[in-house]
Amino acid sequence: MTIRYLTALIAAVALTLVVAVVVANALQNANPIPKMVAIAVAGESEAKAETPLSVVKYGVYYVYEGGKWALSGSPSGTSTPKLYAVGFGNCPADISGLYGRAYAPGSNVVHVTGCSIVLPSIVEGGVITVTHYVPMCATGTDFRTEVAEQYFTYKGVQFRVRL
Repeated sequence: MTIRYLTALIAAVALTLVVAVVVANALQNANPIPKMVAIAVAGESEAKAETPLSVVKYGVYYVYEGGKWALSGSPSGTSTPKLYAVGFGNCPADISGLYGRAYAPGSNVVHVTGCSIVLPSIVEGGVITVTHYVPMCATGTDFRTEVAEQYFTYKGVQFRVRL
């Protein structure tokens, strides 16, 4: 009975430690500010943070393969010119896990631990419309979008690019 009691006690202590680590990690990474800023930028509205927030710029492309557009880290013979995604918060250096699919307006914000990334959106129609985001600073507290728009033909495809 003593060994059974000791085993149960060790299991209870171990479980308590695991729960404490998980809760502490969740609280540490539960920063809603990057998420709020990313959603505001994607919606082309303003956002403010009380403390400076890191801003990361990622160069990406949309590549047309297999009858569809997919986000990629490198160009091809049937790709857009270089586009930009922007991350807010403690963002990873590599976003290759987000490649391989197209992102539409309204579903182009991805949240990862401590970071929110606004990816370029693409809409197919008579003209392919691409909206992407170019940050003008490496950190900030006051985030505002300014929209510039241009029509052009690139590699035989007509584009409307919103920046």
